[in-house]
Amino acid sequence: ARPFMERASLPVPGNFPAIVASVQEKVQLLADIPEAVAFYLDSEVEFDEDAMVKLRRQDEAAGLLAHLAAAFRDLDDWSAAKETVGATAKAAGAKPGKLMFPLRVALSGRSGGPDLAAILAILGREESIRRIEHATRELQQEA
Repeated sequence: ARPFMERASLPVPGNFPAIVASVQEKVQLLADIPEAVAFYLDSEVEFDEDAMVKLRRQDEAAGLLAHLAAAFRDLDDWSAAKETVGATAKAAGAKPGKLMFPLRVALSGRSGGPDLAAILAILGREESIRRIEHATRELQQEA
């Protein structure tokens, strides 16, 4: 996969094996890897417009994301991030799925992709919170 990343002028960070492993089941060709992993490498996430249209229809999405960012800030053990998603949704009276789609879009800019636990682990706490807060602001501007 490395030569394909280099041809696409994308960096190959130290955690590249984890990044590639997270998209392994989502790509069919090595040539697809640069596009599949680009969101990890670009701190300025570009939101897919179709995904944002779906999110804007969910009145509770911005609020749920804001609650999740706060919960992540208070989380002592980042390995429990995925469980915190479900707990945050439940505490807000929503099903976990109501938060998982907005979270996926917030973290990757896309409606599909790698497993959320893998994305959270690779991005880490600070970058995940930063992306969630950015998406929350984007949704609130549209309201």
